[in-house]
This record gives sequence, C-alpha cells and structure tokens, in this order.
Amino acid sequence: MAEEFQYAQYERARALLELNRYNEAIKAVEEYIRTYPEDADGYTLLGKIYLYINESEKALHWVYEAMKKDPESWFAWQTYIGALYAIKDWTTLPKALENALSLYPEDDYFYMIKCCGEIRDEDFEQAEISIKKALRIEPENAFYLSIYSYILSIQERDEESRECEAQALKNSVENEYVFLYCAWAADYRGELELSREYLKNAIRLHPTNEQIRENYLDALQKQYWFYRIFVPPTNTKTSTIVVMVIIWIIAWLIYKPLIFVFIFLYVLSYWSSKLIVHVKVFGWSFRKN
Repeated sequence: MAEEFQYAQYERARALLELNRYNEAIKAVEEYIRTYPEDADGYTLLGKIYLYINESEKALHWVYEAMKKDPESWFAWQTYIGALYAIKDWTTLPKALENALSLYPEDDYFYMIKCCGEIRDEDFEQAEISIKKALRIEPENAFYLSIYSYILSIQERDEESRECEAQALKNSVENEYVFLYCAWAADYRGELELSREYLKNAIRLHPTNEQIRENYLDALQKQYWFYRIFVPPTNTKTSTIVVMVIIWIIAWLIYKPLIFVFIFLYVLSYWSSKLIVHVKVFGWSFRKN
C-alpha cells in the first residue's frame, strides 16, 4: 500500500510536468523528496523540470543530488547529459557521454546526443556512425532519421538523404524538430522552397520556438535573388568559396575601390532582404517578439 501511494505521488508530479504545469510540478516533486529523501528519481525529476524551463544550472544541481543517491541511475544520467547539452558544456559532455555509454551501451539517446556534438564539431563521418548506432536500437525513430538525412545531405549523398527524409516524415508529422532537420537537409541540397515548407510546418507545431523562428526567417530571406547573388548558399562547396575569395583578392589588386562596392552590395542585399521579410511577417513593428 505504501509503495502504491509513493508511486501515485511520483506519477502525479510527472503528469504535471507533461501538462507543462511547471510550478505545480516543482511543488509536487519537492513534497515527494521531503517524503522520500532516499529516492534518486525524485531529485532527477526535479532536475528535469528545471531543464524544461531552461534553468539548466538548477537542473544540474538536482541531478548531482540524484547521483549521490544512485550513481548508476539511468534517469539521472539521461537528464545530466541533456543538461550539459543544453548549457553547451562541450568540455564536460564528451567524457560524460563516455561514462554514460559505459553504463548503458544500448541507449539510443546517448548516441543521438553524441551525434549532435559531432555535427557541431563538423566530424560528419563519426556523426554518421553515432546516429546509425541510435537507429540500430530505434530504427523507426523519426527524429533520428531526420538527423541522418541532414548528415547525408552534408556529405552530398542527396538521394540517400531524400529517402531518409521521406521515411522520417512517414513515421512522424507531429514533431517540429523532425521538420527542422529535414529543412536543414533540404536547404543543404539546394531545395530552398521545400526547406521553407518544412520550416512552415515546424512553426505551426511550435510557434514560440526561437531557433525555428530564426531559421524560418532566414529561409524566407533566401527567396530573394539579390540576396542569393551575394550570399553563398548553404551547400556551397569549399572550392567555390575559395574561388570567390580569389576573385575578391584580384578585384582588390586591380582596382581597390571595387572591393568596397562588393561589400556595400553585400550589406545592402542582406539587410534589405531582412527588412522585407520582417515587414511581411511582423509588419512595421520592430519590438522584440
């Protein structure tokens, strides 16, 4: 009977978190911790709530408390890794992932986070290995498939990227991050209209997400020809960029004022297209949205 009551208290707090009733969830978990101070899951759940409301330092504090109670708690390790990624602690994260995977070598979440870190480091070969490990464990996971599609697009394996993208969208059309990664993949393949469509869907699912909003505004900006002339597309090869730099250097050597004309046109095209997009989306209000 006592165990059932404890489980009911815990589940009530977890349900409040799922309903986004964060203040009530915090109070419920704090009461749970006072009643069951030896249960690591209570501390971890409190850490997870703070992670959801972007208070990552508090999240880490409570996860550390959970690990004191149970150093091998899967729930604590998962929340710990998520918090390190959220605060962009790229120094601590690799070792933490190594420790987490030594305890849970079949955990797909840890491989996914590892992959995202490797994408950040532009180690795309290793990122592919990591996301494949995650997909081996969860082959139907739409989010993992969308990440893989993005990695394939960067490697210029466009057909494979499209196939992976199609499978991701077949498995889930209600996840904003699936649409976000599919948008990045389409953008990298040069399919700008498709990228905008995916971002529009991501905005529909999570209109207040700052990252998605910024990506959508950037995508709208890319539709203007005068912007595309002076700003290289996402999928521009390194060799092409080198050629562009050489042209600028030659222009500087032949006729120095010409470089200032290029810079002026670049700045003008960037900010004029940004202004047009802002006015179309937000009107003439320039207050922070």
